[in-house]
Amino acid sequence: MKKAIKLLKWILLLAVVGVLMHQVITLVLPEGRKAKSDDEVYPIERREAWIPKAEIKYDKIIKGPYDVQYSQKIDESYNTTVMDYEAYCEMCEELEIRQTYTNSDADYIVWKNSGSPKIRWDVVNVIARDDVAMVYLKGTVNILRGKAKSGRAIIIPVEKGSIVSAGVGDAYRFEFGRPAVDKPVIYLYPEEEKEVSVSLKMKDAILKCTYPEYKDGWKVIAQPDGTLYADGREYNYLFWEAEALFPFTLKSGTCVEGKDTCKFLEEKLTQLGLSDKEQDDFITYWLPKMQDNPYNVISFQTDEYEEHFGLEITPKPDTIIRVFMTYTASEVYVDIEPEEITTPARTGFTVVEWGGCEIPE
Repeated sequence: MKKAIKLLKWILLLAVVGVLMHQVITLVLPEGRKAKSDDEVYPIERREAWIPKAEIKYDKIIKGPYDVQYSQKIDESYNTTVMDYEAYCEMCEELEIRQTYTNSDADYIVWKNSGSPKIRWDVVNVIARDDVAMVYLKGTVNILRGKAKSGRAIIIPVEKGSIVSAGVGDAYRFEFGRPAVDKPVIYLYPEEEKEVSVSLKMKDAILKCTYPEYKDGWKVIAQPDGTLYADGREYNYLFWEAEALFPFTLKSGTCVEGKDTCKFLEEKLTQLGLSDKEQDDFITYWLPKMQDNPYNVISFQTDEYEEHFGLEITPKPDTIIRVFMTYTASEVYVDIEPEEITTPARTGFTVVEWGGCEIPE
């Protein structure tokens, strides 16, 4: 009797282990995830909270499952194409993968890759701008081996004719948090009272907050002392914040002890051309975030910032000073290549902007 009870306990234990292993395989391995119906909303639900729906253009992407499909016949390195329905059907037949979508009125973004079956790919997001789509993918290594299939394809349906090209982006930002472009403020100093239009030309970024309200740009009356008027109100500057859909890099800069950050910022901001008032605004915003860190690795970005956050101003200013600081806190001193800083001359109609971004360690 005792042996029978002991045997029964072992059987129950093995059954529980088997159920748990099945759950692990279902969650970890791509082939364990079942395709969802076409009526379910993308992207993958467990990442949906990371992506504010109100800020992403969904209008050109058709709802549906973005699952990984496997084949042994994909030999080329990844490429992203936009196929019509007929080409999509031919590809599914050629690669011997199931035809998930049956909408002949849609085009299909197809991403194909060869590689180890231990790599799992997740579609973290798809952003459509005009006739171009970017598919952001995150690759992780499976703890358990998948089936012995080397190829994979991810297929995303889009409105027919709306997308003509597509690309693949790194989903780093969605795993570790998208860098916040904090409090860029824009000061306008015309030589005489002037109506000025200002617009942001952002690339791979999401505008999160503005003041005054950004209506396809700002239109203000600017005074020589920097005072701005719009919609019957007075402003000291134009304010905006955004989330970057790319990781900033720290290629050069300075490592400063937290207690010395204030003095460092005063010196560098003077070199960068900011007035005492502008420095006060900058330092009182950033210093509380930085002074208690053991060290701050600080870099004043130029190329990356200009590439992703363009500024268009009419009438054209005589002088534009854009100061964008990136920094990361560090427990130890970091040896980094020094950066070169030039001091601009403030002449004529002058525009000054400052902002910053904390980069996680």
